[in-house]
Amino acid sequence: MVVVNSGESYLGAEIREWCSRSKEQDAVMVNAKYYSGFREPNDGAFYFVEKDGENISKYRVVRDLVKSPRL
Repeated sequence: MVVVNSGESYLGAEIREWCSRSKEQDAVMVNAKYYSGFREPNDGAFYFVEKDGENISKYRVVRDLVKSPRL
């Protein structure tokens, strides 16, 4: 299970699964913003799931550059 603002990063595949199975508001918002269309995180990289408010624009999926550095 993905926990928003936990400071823990998750594989893109884990985030996608959480979004598809959970009915939590956070999962629904992340799904709507990142998994509908072409803006989906790479499943081989780790990401933090963050929010800074209840609006969909306040949700972010940010790459963990320690676990998944850019080449």
